[in-house]
Amino acid sequence: MNRAFGLRAALTLLVLIAIAPVFAVVFQASLAEQSARIDRAESVVRSVVDLGAAQQESLVEGARQMLAAIAYAPPVVGDDVEACAAYMKKLQPHYPASYGSFGLLDAAGSLTCRATPPPASVNSSDRSFFRSAVQTGRFSVGEYTVSRANGRPVLPFGLPVYRDDGVTLRGVTYLALDVSQAEDRLRRMTLTPETTLVVADHNGRVLASVGARKIEIGSLLAEPFVQRAMASQAADYGRATGADGQEWVFAIKPVGRADERKLFVGGMASRADLLAGAESRLTAQMVALLLIAVLAAVAAWIFGDRVFARPVRRLLDRVDALADDEMRMSAPASGSSLRELGALDKRFTVVARRLNEQALQRDAAMAEMTHQRHLLESVFDGMAEGVFVVDLKGRMLHKNAAAGAILEGLHDASSRGSFLRADMGTLGVYLLDGVTLLLAENRPVARALRGEAVEYFCYLVRGSLTAGLEKIVQGSARPLLGMDGRISGAVVVYFDVTQAWHAEQELRDSESRYRTLFESNPHPMWLFDRETLRFLTVNDAAVSHYGYSREEFLSMSIADIRPVGDLPALREKLDSIDTMGRSHTWRHRLKSGELIWVEVSSHTMEYDGHPARLVLAHDVTKLLEAQQALQEANESLERRVDERTVELKVANSELESFAYSVSHDLRAPLAAIDGFGRALLAQHASSLDKKGHHYLNRIRENTRSMGDLIDDLLSLARVTRTEINAEPLDLAGKAGQIVERLRQRDPLREVSVVIDTAITCQGDARLLGIVLENLVENAWKYTSHTPQAIIHVGSRMSENGEKVIFVADNGAGFDMVYAGKLFNAFHRLHTATDFEGTGIGLATVHRIITRHGGRVWADASPGKGATFQFTLSTASSS
Repeated sequence: MNRAFGLRAALTLLVLIAIAPVFAVVFQASLAEQSARIDRAESVVRSVVDLGAAQQESLVEGARQMLAAIAYAPPVVGDDVEACAAYMKKLQPHYPASYGSFGLLDAAGSLTCRATPPPASVNSSDRSFFRSAVQTGRFSVGEYTVSRANGRPVLPFGLPVYRDDGVTLRGVTYLALDVSQAEDRLRRMTLTPETTLVVADHNGRVLASVGARKIEIGSLLAEPFVQRAMASQAADYGRATGADGQEWVFAIKPVGRADERKLFVGGMASRADLLAGAESRLTAQMVALLLIAVLAAVAAWIFGDRVFARPVRRLLDRVDALADDEMRMSAPASGSSLRELGALDKRFTVVARRLNEQALQRDAAMAEMTHQRHLLESVFDGMAEGVFVVDLKGRMLHKNAAAGAILEGLHDASSRGSFLRADMGTLGVYLLDGVTLLLAENRPVARALRGEAVEYFCYLVRGSLTAGLEKIVQGSARPLLGMDGRISGAVVVYFDVTQAWHAEQELRDSESRYRTLFESNPHPMWLFDRETLRFLTVNDAAVSHYGYSREEFLSMSIADIRPVGDLPALREKLDSIDTMGRSHTWRHRLKSGELIWVEVSSHTMEYDGHPARLVLAHDVTKLLEAQQALQEANESLERRVDERTVELKVANSELESFAYSVSHDLRAPLAAIDGFGRALLAQHASSLDKKGHHYLNRIRENTRSMGDLIDDLLSLARVTRTEINAEPLDLAGKAGQIVERLRQRDPLREVSVVIDTAITCQGDARLLGIVLENLVENAWKYTSHTPQAIIHVGSRMSENGEKVIFVADNGAGFDMVYAGKLFNAFHRLHTATDFEGTGIGLATVHRIITRHGGRVWADASPGKGATFQFTLSTASSS
């Protein structure tokens, strides 16, 4: 179901919709900023790594050149250890301090000479740089190592030293780079606050680290993208997810020549650090915009209430007052700050005045229409054509005497309900071939109710409508429009053309019999030349009906019997081949000058070798006049119903007065008889014999029964007069109250009562309470002789979708032979000695259910209980 918005809500929604694009723009701008920061970070990290790699490359290359210079020095090549140590000590001041210690290891890896001798002997034969230099005979880069000479973390480099023959290994000269010195060089580089720059050996051990995240020297870089790049010995750039689940922008580049890549420089920046500022700005902007949106919505709500909602509510109150006929005003009730609403208020006042004036004019017109309707009814009943009127549901509203005379079974068909649901096979309506049954949706009544004007129909009827006879019925059907211009029903006008139709058929079947049939046809017929339009022959009915002699006809053309204004349409129809064989309505002029309306059927044929057309004409002047007047007749009939309703109310009021008068007149003597009976029993009981006591008791019992009968009759009269106030009901609660009252009245009885949880319906609460009370009390009464009495009050759905409410018991029951008299007043199927009662209760039930537009019936079997069921019509009760 679509939910309606108020003016204030709509205005507030428009304001929020106007602000919504700002949210989208801010959010999109933030996304663009974040994307730009990521892209810029990738470029910065790559540049920093390239610069760091170049720096480390120069460091490694410096170590190579330094070791090469030492390796070829004579003191180093020779065996004089003291000379070698002196040489080393002499060189130390000339090299940067960042290169750390350097010296010579012999072929066994033992430290031979160094600028400053170590505190203890040192052997480095197990170090990777030593083994690589010995094995390859070339410069080698080591790995993260803790120096055995001073205990500090270093990165060693090595270069083999050969004797003068160039073959015999003298040892390996080494240089131990202090990693803290490498870190100092990195710190001199300019980094963004989010970037971290590291130098690691080929195992991933950190040699130096600077930037946003501090990584311990000597720790292992376990990030998958770092390990992957080091394993490939190639540069790698991009974005990747780390071991901790964070997304990183990274760049990794190896240092040194292709066969010496033992160092790597890496740069990293986490996505969270890069976007922290942008995300915090987005949050602040969104909170500010949300606050602005809330303030704007509140302002729009207050503005909409004062400027729009209040004036519109006042205007709606005036509309409701006008609808209740309570509006008597000469000026607008209030003003509005909006010019358009103020103008609307003023125009509404003008409309209210005009409606009052129109109501007076309408009352006068209705009186005149009542007079016209009476006049039309006399015309309607005097028509020779059959006419009947149906409502929107296809139920018969009116029919004239000719309608029943032509279709004898029309009355029985209409009494069974809607024409729209009637079986065409049972009615026996066929196309003219006598075999093809007319489809339900093509019947003229259905087409007219759909809004179609059926100018002509012709069917063969052979069934219940014609009492078994075969007739050809021709006519037309039109929709009836109500006062509001919408379809309210349909009118069908028809006549018996059996004789004429058979005559026309025989004309087509055999030209040899044409003349006899042509001349004997009771309807005017003629044959004319299609080229000259002149009459070729006419029958006696044409001569009689039109007033021309046969000789006059033969000297005329068909244009001579038409008004001058119809001649263009006549020529157009004659030229249209698809109109051949169909019926059309035309105006014809008689010899006397009178214009008549005729229904013309024609078909082409050859006559003496010339193209001709045979015409059958039927005067439908009265039929069309009746159709024109039928709408007025329908409106007149509705007013008659209103008048009869008023008369019925007056009669009901008089009947109620009479009933109360009779009740009072009857109760007085009954009270006297009962009073004297009590007095006799009280004062003269000792002087009465047993038979006297019996007679007095019977007199008192009969007076009480008469009193109950008077009460029931009054109740029946009230039911007949009471106006029905239909509303949604649940009868389950009412049934429970009735059963509880019966149990209190008869506490010794054990009765099993079943009441369904929801017995919903639409009707008058008081009247349906009377129905339920009568049926439940009857069930209680007629199960009084049943040892294990059961009563069931409930509802069910019938096969045709109707809701059926029922009261069932397993009591005395009755013979269904007498079911037809069950709901008649004073009729009882059991003696008063077996079961007391007045015989009015079921008649009251029948009257109430009938007034609700429903039906009530019973199913029973002697000794096996009874079930009383009824339905209600919501439309009728409303």
